[in-house]
Order: sequence, then structure tokens, then C-alpha cells
Amino acid sequence: MTARRFTVAVFNEAQRWSLEDEEIERLRAGVPEGVEVQAVRTRADLVELLPETEYLMGLPLAGSQFTGRATRLKFVQLVTAWAESLAPYRAAILAGARVSGTGAIRADPVAEHAMALLLALLRRLDIAATAQSNRRWASSRIAQSTRDLSGATVGIISMGSVGRAIAKRLRPFGCELLATGATSSDAELVDRFLSPSHIDELISRSEILILADDTPDRRRPLIDRPLFEQMGSRTLLINVAGGGVFDESELLRAIRRGHVAGAGLDCFEHRPLSPNSPIWNAANVIVTPSTATASPTYWRRAVDVTLENLRRLDAGESLLDELRAETAVASA
Repeated sequence: MTARRFTVAVFNEAQRWSLEDEEIERLRAGVPEGVEVQAVRTRADLVELLPETEYLMGLPLAGSQFTGRATRLKFVQLVTAWAESLAPYRAAILAGARVSGTGAIRADPVAEHAMALLLALLRRLDIAATAQSNRRWASSRIAQSTRDLSGATVGIISMGSVGRAIAKRLRPFGCELLATGATSSDAELVDRFLSPSHIDELISRSEILILADDTPDRRRPLIDRPLFEQMGSRTLLINVAGGGVFDESELLRAIRRGHVAGAGLDCFEHRPLSPNSPIWNAANVIVTPSTATASPTYWRRAVDVTLENLRRLDAGESLLDELRAETAVASA
């Protein structure tokens, strides 16, 4: 019987980095019987193996490199951000392969990062850090602008894997939680569900907004000027969703006009953020350099999720974070 090919394409050619041998061995030990694991470290090697690949972890190719070559492909596990995989993942879905996203891999570190940004803003660690660098005792200024998370109304946009992980961490603080995209299974996490079409209501009711939306290839902003203008003067905004969820100039305008009190940003329209961007010096804004997913256990979780999805695939079960064909078509 011919072995089924599982190709591991988790690498960065420019940095000469690839998935550690220890994790590749975990994959070999955990794949279903009859599956052969082979790791590649260059795009050229991946393109060469695509015609015989049935299962694929990672997809570091342009759509033109992928289309027409992956004729036997049945499953793809994405391991990096949407924007790095859009065209080939559409091609994979439309060619009949099942594709899973990164929500289950990313959820915990991103949720922790969102909480860190939020608590830093509420407890004014931004002021404390600046005061420390200048050896100033800024207790009065910090105390006057500190806010409580307990009792606050928090709106989460939207309740995917990351949104749920954030809600789980917020619940013990005694917040009122609103969310778009939530379902009846989220009833223990969320006090009120709103449809995405009612995002304006969620915004107007929330003191804190956390953007956790993971819509691939967003073509228009999630938050536009009219929605920014609905925010209250005490609104705090946390963005761990991705670039393109709002125009950064509109956020700066909202801050200047008093519609947004502060923001914690890990995602930007362009990376790295330009040294000339006014976001660096914007009042009450904390910037982190797209490090929300950073974790010493990221690749261990990626392997765990990949193995679980391979098991589910063989068992005919639903996959974790499976991307649907209609998503691919709608995004095309």
C-alpha cells in the first residue's frame, strides 16, 4: 500500500528557520497509520512535493505556485496569519481540500496579550513606564486616571476562538460582556449576544471594545468613522484582530476628538509600523509590535492541533477551525 504523504512546510527561508526536529518527530509518532511525514525547508522543495502531498501543515506559497499542482491534497493546517496564506488557501478549498485556520493555536496567547494591553491602559502602566524612564514619582497622575475593570461593560467583536478565550479571562473580573458572533453555546461566557449587523449597538453600550474578529481578507473596515463617533469619551479600544479592521487615521481622529480615551494596538495596516507613523506618539496609546501570538509553546500547540485534525479527518468528524468553501468564494 502506498503511503499517504504528509508534508510539513513550516519554515522561514530568509531567517533560515524551520520547525524543530523534536516537533517533527512528534508528528511522525502521532499521525494515523499509513501516513508518511516529510519536512521541507524551502518553497522550491514544497512545490516539488505538492503533486504527491495529501496532507499539508503550513502554506508558505503564492497562489500561482499552488494552483494546478496540489492535485491529491485533502487537508491543510494553516499555522500563520491569514494574510500570508489567502490566495493558496482559497485555491485549496475550491479544489476540494479541507482547510483549518489558526484560531485554536493562537487563542490563548492572543487572549492573554489582549488582557495585558487592557489592564495596562486601565492601571495606566503607560504613564508609569514613562515616569520610570525619567525617574519621576507619578503617583498622583496615575491615581487620577486609573479605572476599574470590575463592573465595566466590555464588547467583544467577534466570538471566534480568540474572542471566547478573551471572554473566559474577563468573566472572573465581574464585567458585563457583550459580543457579536456568539452562539447559544457561549451563554456561560456572554451576558448578551448581538448579531454583526448590530455592531453599532454593541459599540454604543460598551466602555471597552476588544476587536478579535478573524475574517480573512477583509475588504472594508470593520469600524468606520460613524462607528468611531458613536464611542463615548471613556471608550478604550483593544485591537488583536488584524490589520484592516479600521483606518488608523480614523482612530487618531477619534482620539483627538475625544471619542476614544485610549487604545492598545498589536495589529496594524502595515507591518512593521513606519517610524514616521503618528500612532507612536498618540496620546494614551500602547503599541506592541504584532507579538500577541508570541509564545514558547506556540509550535507545540500547532502540532497538537494538526494531529487532532488529522484524527478527526480520518474519523469523518468536523475539524477545529475549519474554513468553509463559502468563505473562500466570498473572499475571492
